[in-house]
Amino acid sequence: MSSEDQGQEQSVDSMSHRKPVLPGPFPPRRVPPPIEAVCVQVTKIYDACSQKRCAEVRFPRKGKMLPAPPKKIVACTTSDFEADCSLTSIQDDPPLVRVNVEYKYRVTVTYEDEDGNEQSVTRRVRHDKSVVLFGTEEMFCKVEAVLECLGCDILGPEKIFCEVGEFIVIKSALDVQLLIPAYGFCPAPPECEELPTRCEEFLEAPPPPLFPPQPWELGLED
Repeated sequence: MSSEDQGQEQSVDSMSHRKPVLPGPFPPRRVPPPIEAVCVQVTKIYDACSQKRCAEVRFPRKGKMLPAPPKKIVACTTSDFEADCSLTSIQDDPPLVRVNVEYKYRVTVTYEDEDGNEQSVTRRVRHDKSVVLFGTEEMFCKVEAVLECLGCDILGPEKIFCEVGEFIVIKSALDVQLLIPAYGFCPAPPECEELPTRCEEFLEAPPPPLFPPQPWELGLED
């Protein structure tokens, strides 16, 4: 057997006896060496930018009325975020694209009126944005957002003013094949833990006392 074959055999034997690598953080300076290089198909992010802004949202819309005059704000929430975007090449060297974005979401305010009843009003917010990113027209764009209603003020019997914090991330991306180091296939995850039912909790609990305690057990006897 040649020295090369012996080395390969020893390498395979050591791989078969090595401790399995599990998902999670590695100890400092103890990253185990990979066992193979593999091709994976992933969405590669070529460039990205983010923006934080505060949007002013007024209720009701022009020409509309609130269900009843507000007395106290109860809650403000955001929902139904949607975004559309498109890429247009503006430069070849280096490749740059203009990303045109339109995003929208709903803001719902719940308030208490002067009679103590809760009322809710919803308004859709829409914004346009254009940014420049590294990329080509063969790529696609992605838009992600974290929204937070920062608070609302009552400005009168027919006006509510809210501020919504927007954290918007815009990306240029492409589905590619990457060659990466790997540790083999992922191991089977641990068994799922199910929430016990009321009946299971009863069956697993210790039996209830069958008789009342005796006086000496309660410290009532000298």
